[in-house]
Amino acid sequence: MVDPTKLAAVFDAMADYVDQVEGEKTSTIENARHARIDKIATAHAAVHGEELPEATRKKLASSDAALDYVEDLLSKQAGTVTPLGAGALSDADDSPKTTKHAADAADERFVSWIVSS
Repeated sequence: MVDPTKLAAVFDAMADYVDQVEGEKTSTIENARHARIDKIATAHAAVHGEELPEATRKKLASSDAALDYVEDLLSKQAGTVTPLGAGALSDADDSPKTTKHAADAADERFVSWIVSS
């Protein structure tokens, strides 16, 4: 016959092991979620000049879908807005844009060739 105390000890050990493994998985997921929220909070602070409210952090932490949506918005918007005061880009491409411009440029080169000869 099986000793019930030994069987209970085996079940307790198995439950402790499962709790430990599940706790590690949960803490890994929570740490990753908090890192994502911290990234969003940093972007929020840079744009708005204020910290992300704790209520908003809790709402983001409660839903992976909301967190994914906000991160998707940030990735689409990142780097597309030129800050005020940025220098204008010079148009270094001097090639003619239209047929008329190309014809005018060819006439000008021909005239300068005739005059220089």
